Amino acid sequence: MQLEMIKQNYNHPSVIIWAYMNEVLLKMKFNNDPERKQKYLTNIATLAQNLEDLTRATDPTRYTMMANHGDINGYTKAGLTKNPHVGGLELVPRLVWREIGRFWDELG
Repeated sequence: MQLEMIKQNYNHPSVIIWAYMNEVLLKMKFNNDPERKQKYLTNIATLAQNLEDLTRATDPTRYTMMANHGDINGYTKAGLTKNPHVGGLELVPRLVWREIGRFWDELG
């Protein structure tokens, strides 16, 4: 799927970065089973490395990115922050969304 996306959009002038594995640790599995959890994280890190290698080999001219949900320590411990060029923070706290909503309500 990653390869198809890159080949399909390689020449698109608006593409400046390739991203993969959006918020993969948001709903962590196997929290009550440390051995299975570690195996799960190892498999995710392996998949991330494979996607990173594929992406950079297919298009070495653009940056790569993996978005996380704010648990930078969890992503770092899992080895997911060392490969992509850029890390992204996607999940905006509800408080911020409430403030944005109030701002727009006051404008309206």
